[in-house]
Order: sequence, then structure tokens, then C-alpha cells
Amino acid sequence: TFWKQHGHTFCDGLPTTPDAFNVVKEFSIGYRTPIRGTGDVYVHFWLERMGRSCGVYNFRLLSCDGRTVFAEGRRVVIKLDQQTLHPSPWTPEARTVAEGLLRPPGHAQSPHPGKHR
Repeated sequence: TFWKQHGHTFCDGLPTTPDAFNVVKEFSIGYRTPIRGTGDVYVHFWLERMGRSCGVYNFRLLSCDGRTVFAEGRRVVIKLDQQTLHPSPWTPEARTVAEGLLRPPGHAQSPHPGKHR
């Protein structure tokens, strides 16, 4: 996954960075058309907004040529402090990594696959 490639994951049940310790607050998916058969699909995701302790992702499942949208969705995560289990701010390191996923305000997402798989 994107975050694992940047060192944010779990090892032996423990987060490798404070930012890896987060929970899903919301998840929704809308199915547009069935995937008929087996094979690759393209997952296009981006970070719509990164707040003090939350991240709002949007995503699409597309055919590899980008012409067919199979599903679209949204996922909201909250970063937690490991001891108190209360929301806590993202680290500057996580914000730097997230910059590559942020959609510039006022820019529509292209219906064609971007650079993230």
C-alpha cells in the first residue's frame, strides 16, 4: 500500500510510526457497474483533505484503461494517541508524505487513472 511504502505500517502488532495508529471513522462505497470476470482493476485514490487528526480519502475502482468506473467511495480516518486513544495531530513527516496524495483545492479529479495504484 501507499503508506506502507513510506514506512507507516505495523510490525508484530505494533505501529512502526505514530501515524500508523489510526482508525476508520467512516467508509462508504457506491457500486456503479459489476466487474465481470477476473483480472486487474485500477484503484485510484487521493486525499481530499488532511485535518489536524483526520484524513478524508476518495477512491475509484476503474478498468485498467480508465474508461469504466466500477465503484467510487470515501474513507475517513482518525489518527489516535496510542495511550489515551484520543485524536492526536499527524506528525510533520506524515504531512510531507500526504502532500503527494492531496488534491489541490478547486481541482476536479480526472476520470482517467492517476499515478497511484
